[in-house]
Amino acid sequence: MRALFLIIATALSMAAQQSTTSNADAERYIRDSESQWAEAVANGDVSVVKRVLADDFIGVDAGDGHLYPKAEAISWIQDHHTEFVFNHVDEVKVRFYGNTAVAQGSESWERRICEPRRGRFVWTDTWVLRNGQWRIVAAEDLIAPPLAAKAGNSDDPSAAKQQVQELEQEWVAAEHNHDAAELRRILDDKFVASFGAEKPYEKEAFIKEIVSGDVDPTESQTLTDRTVIIDHDIAVVVGTDTQRGTRKGAPYTAVYRYTVTYIRRNGSWVALAEHLVEVLQGK
Repeated sequence: MRALFLIIATALSMAAQQSTTSNADAERYIRDSESQWAEAVANGDVSVVKRVLADDFIGVDAGDGHLYPKAEAISWIQDHHTEFVFNHVDEVKVRFYGNTAVAQGSESWERRICEPRRGRFVWTDTWVLRNGQWRIVAAEDLIAPPLAAKAGNSDDPSAAKQQVQELEQEWVAAEHNHDAAELRRILDDKFVASFGAEKPYEKEAFIKEIVSGDVDPTESQTLTDRTVIIDHDIAVVVGTDTQRGTRKGAPYTAVYRYTVTYIRRNGSWVALAEHLVEVLQGK
């Protein structure tokens, strides 16, 4: 009898461990996908929307409350992404109920046109596991004011984290637009960048490399899997940078792991150093 009890207990324990591992993998996938959908609002990459939205998806529009299907979610990004400087996730909370997951979060954005220029989408997405794949079947958004930093508290880590993440999106937009003036604002005069084993670039050499050539409208950069460490006037960000575009007429995707050090000078964050290493695909 005791042996039977031990067998049952062991089986239940293993099942619980497998469920925990499965949920952890699913949560990571959902968080990454939510971040990629947010970035797509500004970079126009609708591949993630096509992947994560179920064919019977229904969303509630943040503006007028009308219901919209998957096709409208895709076309809206295609039509409006150029209006946005950036749109990135602030936080995501995921809860599981068997084969259903509810993700709640917010994302901060800045637009080039229209008012207000800055704001947030606060949302709830319902995910369902179908045929081994997690898909969003319903989403509801509302528009909220931007998160405000606490007045008089420059050491507030949550406010500093938000400021650094926003600066990263401005940096991505500046590179995409080949905007040398904006890059000079974002990069510290002592800035240095290194790419693998290549010789490091100083600020002006880096900017020259970025802005050379024509702007390619198909290019995009998506930052995911970011960890932000704040220590007074120093911030370190470790993340993944996925770059897509065309090269000699052929589409390409390149994935990099990056580490950037930021410093706060006179109340504003600037990039001090960057190190980028390509993640070889299929390894």
